[in-house]
Amino acid sequence: MSGNNILIGLIKLGLLIVPVLPLVVTRSLYFPFITGRNFIFRILIEILFVFWLWLMMSDSRYRPRASLILYSITATMIALFLATIFGLSPYRSFWSNFERMEGFWGHWHYFIYFLMLASIFKEKTDWYKFFGVS
Repeated sequence: MSGNNILIGLIKLGLLIVPVLPLVVTRSLYFPFITGRNFIFRILIEILFVFWLWLMMSDSRYRPRASLILYSITATMIALFLATIFGLSPYRSFWSNFERMEGFWGHWHYFIYFLMLASIFKEKTDWYKFFGVS
């Protein structure tokens, strides 16, 4: 098994773990139904992002392809970033709070998750596995 195949396998496994995260409840945190799963999601996405960057540098087939939906979601992220900067509380808009965890930083993780899904899951069977896990 080559190095790229190992990376692809690790990234796919990590991406398939995400739909199971709603089952996580961390009773040791103040908001047990929100914070734990969000922290796990963000840490997982950040680790997978490093692997994905390595894969994209070594194999151009795993770079996101230009499409209307990619442009639309990117434009939404740009609009969200501008709203974050020019809002009443840029700090709060960027980080949010532990009750919601929906600031720009959270949306940035969802955007990276979308990019990884779109560029790694190339086969129909990958998507069947993903939706089967969901």
